[in-house]
Amino acid sequence: MTSSIDVRAWLPRPRPDEDKDARGRVLVVGGSLRYSGAPLLAAVGAARAGAGIVTLAVARSLALALAGRAPEVTFLPLDEASPGVIDASAARGIAAALGEGRYRALILGPGLGHDPTTDPLVLGVLARATVSVVLDADGLNAVARTQRWPERLPQGTVLTPHAREAARLAGEEVAGARVEWARDRARSWGAVLVLKGPCTVVASPDGEVFAHDRPNPALATAGSGDVLSGCIGALLASGLSPYRAACAGVLLQGEAAAIVTTELGVRGVVATDLAAALPRALVSLTA
Repeated sequence: MTSSIDVRAWLPRPRPDEDKDARGRVLVVGGSLRYSGAPLLAAVGAARAGAGIVTLAVARSLALALAGRAPEVTFLPLDEASPGVIDASAARGIAAALGEGRYRALILGPGLGHDPTTDPLVLGVLARATVSVVLDADGLNAVARTQRWPERLPQGTVLTPHAREAARLAGEEVAGARVEWARDRARSWGAVLVLKGPCTVVASPDGEVFAHDRPNPALATAGSGDVLSGCIGALLASGLSPYRAACAGVLLQGEAAAIVTTELGVRGVVATDLAAALPRALVSLTA
């Protein structure tokens, strides 16, 4: 069982000579008219967790709407099937961006919604991915609707489901001991599994497990999962392995939640509060 002490040691420490490329680039693909904030939260979470450059790939009309809300984020406008809906053909453009070799991590799924183009887009991106992928939210739902979906995952994929999404992936409810359930599924799926909940469990295909046993109700707010995906993506981009990045991302977000709770309490905490606290959480965990 991996301990919190182990995970703290994995967090990257700043170097005097590093530049933004050394800290790593993250590409976030997601968004729809209904859930335009989700990919933005993932992108800001990645930036606050230490990524050197974060690019948000969204439907062209959403790029125009979101561009002024996070000046630290760059944008890759994508072709639309309808307003706010990324066309499935955009998978080729996403693959081309990844193929340039600049990005080290891809976050796929936050806020994509469920449109006729969603599943082919997600599967098309996965088939062409050349970097580690954090698959979240509607990206998870898209693969859950696909036969033999684990075979579609590129090597180094991190799955970040809550219990309902995990049940869709498994075709059965999350039951019994969560640690054993997560370990078994990570092995059978060949991916790192982040089973979110009051006690979030991270499991690797090799049988390694980390259980973050510091429940914090401040995390029970819309968008906290998007911020977590951003954290994991940033840590992947820094050079951590998928399992270590997932563990460190969970620990980092948990520390941010603890900081926010001390300052604001629990009720009324929103995902942007969690993202804003990530730099202080990094200081706390790496001191």
